[in-house]
Amino acid sequence: MTRHSLLIVEDNAKLSQSIRSQLRSNFSILQAPTLRQAFNLLETQPPFDLILLDRTLPDGDGLDLISKLDEFYPQTRICVLSQRDALAEKMRGFDQGADVYLCKPIHLKELKAQVMALIRRGRVYHNHVIRCGPIRLDTSTHSLNYKGCELKLTQRESVIVGAFLDNPQHFLSSSQLFNLFWEIGHEPNPSLVHVSIQRLRRKIKPLQVTIHSHYGAGYQLRFP
Repeated sequence: MTRHSLLIVEDNAKLSQSIRSQLRSNFSILQAPTLRQAFNLLETQPPFDLILLDRTLPDGDGLDLISKLDEFYPQTRICVLSQRDALAEKMRGFDQGADVYLCKPIHLKELKAQVMALIRRGRVYHNHVIRCGPIRLDTSTHSLNYKGCELKLTQRESVIVGAFLDNPQHFLSSSQLFNLFWEIGHEPNPSLVHVSIQRLRRKIKPLQVTIHSHYGAGYQLRFP
C-alpha cells in the first residue's frame, strides 16, 4: 500500500517534531522551517498529498505558498496552522485555498482526525470540467465560462460553484457547504459561508449569473 506524503512547514521545531511523531505511522514526512525551504522541496519532490502550513514563518506568511500549490499542484490538500484566529484571518486563509484552518495551540489528536478526513475525501474535484446548460467550469484552472465570457475564480470559489453545478435543481444549505469544503467534523459556522457567498455573488455578477438564497433552504446558482 502506497503511503501518503506530507510536508510540514513549521518553524517551531518542537511542534513540528510532535506533529511528525503523531502522523509518521500514516505518512512519509518531510519538514521545512521556512518558505524558501518549502519552495525548494516543492521543486525537487513529487507532489505532496498534504501540506501542514504555518502562517508565521521567518521569511513570510505561509499563505504565500498556496498560490504556487494552487497553480501547479491542485491535488495537494492544505491545512493551515496559525495563531491568527480572527474571522478575517480565517477567511483570508480559505480564500487563498486552505482546506482546513486550525488555530494554535494545536491539539494533536484533533489535527490527526482532520488530516485523515482530508486524505479520505481527497480533492472534491480534480482536473475535471463540469457543465450545466451554458455554464462550463474547469476545476483544474478555476475558470468559469458562460456564453463565451470567462471569469477566474479562487480555488474555494471554484469548489463552491462546482457543487452548485452538480446540484442544479437543489438548494445547498450553509451546513452542507461548510461540511464539504471546510473543517470536517466541526460545528458549521454559517458566517464563513455567508461571507464567501457574498464575495462570490459580486464576482459573478458581470456574467449575469446569480446565487439565490431561500430562508431555511440555503443557496442555489441561477443563470438566465
